[in-house]
Amino acid sequence: MKWFKLLAPAAGLVFLAWLDPFGDRVKEGNELYRQGQYDRAGEKYREAGKYAPGEKAQRRLRFNQGNTRYMGKDYGAALEDYRSSLESGDREVQKKALFNMGNALLKEGKTDEAARAFVEALRLDPGYRPAKENLEYLLKNPEVKKQPGPGEGEKGAEDKKQQEADGSSREGDGDRSRERSRTDPGKQKREMSREQVENLLRSLKNKPVRREKGKGDERVQPDKFW
Repeated sequence: MKWFKLLAPAAGLVFLAWLDPFGDRVKEGNELYRQGQYDRAGEKYREAGKYAPGEKAQRRLRFNQGNTRYMGKDYGAALEDYRSSLESGDREVQKKALFNMGNALLKEGKTDEAARAFVEALRLDPGYRPAKENLEYLLKNPEVKKQPGPGEGEKGAEDKKQQEADGSSREGDGDRSRERSRTDPGKQKREMSREQVENLLRSLKNKPVRREKGKGDERVQPDKFW
């Protein structure tokens, strides 16, 4: 009887890796992220974007890109990425993007907008513990004051007055502002007062909270979807 030599499984795996350039780069980015190499992880995610199988995958990928920018302390860019990922249509991604937006807004000193982001995350999932804990933290610590963001403060206020006098806008694009208002929980019409937020928390108090195994304090760390 003639025996045929089988190919080594590793050879097959190497070949299969070429069939998924998107997934491969996402995995490489995830590993670099775990190692704390956030810039390199961001590069891998951007490379993966070239091979994304569709718009939904692109939007989900922006979530991870936002995390690398958050960890690099570029909170403005992170917020743009998180806003984009809200359009993914995936409620799991959306709630985590809102939670991460709240953290980024806190880093910028925008406590009111941060609270609204956490509220929106709880609207999607009333049992989402990290958002609930952060919202409770803000309500229990009124000494957390809003800090001036980039361009704010005395000079920023003067520039803003000059812009208003000239009838100009720093953004200059009405369509872009309207687009942002649809995805930014800090600019939505459905704003909530402190009393409403407290009522929401009371209504959630007796609801079971799903614990994610291995999760610790997520107050300042962004969630990572993939």
